[in-house]
Amino acid sequence: MQLTATQHVALHRYTFPTQGSAYNKYIFVDASYTLDAKACSGAQVQVNATSQQITGWVLNKGSLSARFGGYQLYYAITFSAPFTQYGVWTNGTVQNQTSSTSGCNIGRYASNCPRGRWRQSEH
Repeated sequence: MQLTATQHVALHRYTFPTQGSAYNKYIFVDASYTLDAKACSGAQVQVNATSQQITGWVLNKGSLSARFGGYQLYYAITFSAPFTQYGVWTNGTVQNQTSSTSGCNIGRYASNCPRGRWRQSEH
């Protein structure tokens, strides 16, 4: 794993072994996670299986930012290799091969990513 960040952008790079692993490789994105447990005021996650990209946003209305309408955090995750399975979850219910969901307590997963490296940028 490689990580780097600036004030407005974070880059993550994950590399999985190409051989020797009998287990599927999964990437989970908790799309509505906020540091203040109840600060999520809305979120959306969407997958484009053709471009191998996950995009979305979360509206955070924490104890300080709520007075000003909160702030919206956007992200884009691009995979360098195709994933064979993907899905979303809403309130703990998984929906396989589903490309989008919205609300709070949502997320997304992808699996079987050979040499699965991805980058995340936040604005």
